[in-house]
Amino acid sequence: MSPQPYSVLAVFESPRGHLAKISRTLRLSPETWVSEWIWIGPRHVMTLLPVGGNADGTFDECQLRLGETEGELR
Repeated sequence: MSPQPYSVLAVFESPRGHLAKISRTLRLSPETWVSEWIWIGPRHVMTLLPVGGNADGTFDECQLRLGETEGELR
């Protein structure tokens, strides 16, 4: 299996782990790139799944709110 190309779009840190927004693809075509939010904990990594396919910060696992200078994940 060959590695997937990806780009890191944003990284946020907290005392409990890191939150990253990445863009990835299975092919090199620009039409196949998708953005995902990833939670990186001390012993695991988890893709956050948006509720209803929306990208508004509501995920099955948590609620993400981003402001001008700070954010909150709960």
